[in-house]
Amino acid sequence: MDRMFFTRADRSNENTTTGLHIPDVDVSNLPTALAEAANIETAFDAIVLADAHRVGITIMERQTAKSLSGLRESKWLIKYRDTVNFKEFSIELGTVDPAVNTVVETSGKEILDPSGSDYGSLKAALDGFALSPYGYPIDVYEVELVGRST
Repeated sequence: MDRMFFTRADRSNENTTTGLHIPDVDVSNLPTALAEAANIETAFDAIVLADAHRVGITIMERQTAKSLSGLRESKWLIKYRDTVNFKEFSIELGTVDPAVNTVVETSGKEILDPSGSDYGSLKAALDGFALSPYGYPIDVYEVELVGRST
């Protein structure tokens, strides 16, 4: 199992990195892994301000200038479960775009609207490729708007 990373910088030049488990990458499936990285990055970009200035798959990476966008104090907490053993995990995605208008309040928290296209794109990109730490497929079940120290 390998890892994929997306690094962004907020307005104060602090980095935030989101990492997820992916199937092993080798010469035979590298083009597929790169295409999936692009799909996931597009889904992430729809709900945050800062563009990823660094994307990595194990030792393969892309690096561009930092965009210094987004809010340091807000992030998306993407919650998912392993589809085999049903253990729950989460990843963080920093530099939330406050203009994302698909946030709904439920049970005292703000979440990305599960019926919205941003949520659907993000869920499809992650569920179709990312793995749990145990190496099994995942199911994204909630994307919550949280503060920095969550």
